[in-house]
Amino acid sequence: MNLTQLRAIVYIDIYKSLSKSAAKLFISQASLSIAIKKLEEELGCEIIKRSPIGVHLTEKGKEILKHAQVICTEIDAITNMNKNGTPQNINISVGVSSYLCNMIATRAMLKTNASTPELNIKINDIRTSASNIFEVISGKFDLALLQFGRIGKNILLPATIENINIKTHYLASDSINVAVPKTHPLAAGTTCTLEELTKYPYITSKDTEEDAFYFYLKENGYDRRILQVNHILNHNIATSTNGFWVGTHTGMVKMRADMKSDIHLLNIEDCEFRYDIMYICKNSTLLTPMAEFVETIRQEAEILIKTDQSCAPA
Repeated sequence: MNLTQLRAIVYIDIYKSLSKSAAKLFISQASLSIAIKKLEEELGCEIIKRSPIGVHLTEKGKEILKHAQVICTEIDAITNMNKNGTPQNINISVGVSSYLCNMIATRAMLKTNASTPELNIKINDIRTSASNIFEVISGKFDLALLQFGRIGKNILLPATIENINIKTHYLASDSINVAVPKTHPLAAGTTCTLEELTKYPYITSKDTEEDAFYFYLKENGYDRRILQVNHILNHNIATSTNGFWVGTHTGMVKMRADMKSDIHLLNIEDCEFRYDIMYICKNSTLLTPMAEFVETIRQEAEILIKTDQSCAPA
């Protein structure tokens, strides 16, 4: 058994593809198949199954996956340490999944840079998806600031990450706004109902299986077409289709002000849906610079979002 075989199990679970997993490992697909076959022979069990739609882990493979994730994370941590057991550098790579998360992380970065100039923080735009969450676990990102939908106390994690062993850390909650062009039929008011929204197409930059608000729409009978775009700040499609998109209240208000966008914001009447801002980290035990940065993120989230504590998860 070797580290390549263990990393292969983790990648196969994420990508459901031998070719994509092999590319991540910088080996050929044939070499990957041989490595998995040898591991199966060593352990005396079948680890993967092939099907017309890809590959997936067997039940035994899923048991091995839990241990493989821990081992790969710990190996990465050791690799990044010097002889004294301390990090060789204090570079931090942060993934952010929304406009609001970007604002929170950027403000925290500026404050942290002022107090700890030796800390080099890089912020990257990502999505709340299985592949990006694994990038945190495997070490490409040290930290991810993510936006998860929630109905009541039920957090709507994307189904694609249900098998990933992650721990989310709650920061704040925010209500949502519907955004429409000022030429939209709903732009005459300040509120709308879900029933009114069902008359118009929904615009999203996410895959539908990873879009929590789309799940909420479907739960309420929405069956209109979905317009998937690269970036929701491109308003041309909304203007031409009378489409709408959604986001956190704080993020939408800031976006409209900062971008001077010609959009109209609406509240949804009797809306149970909210967005939770959470973070996940590569390591459960944070190094001091990282812990200080995370605390600054928490403070900035509280400043930006006036969180109703009754909406925080119990």
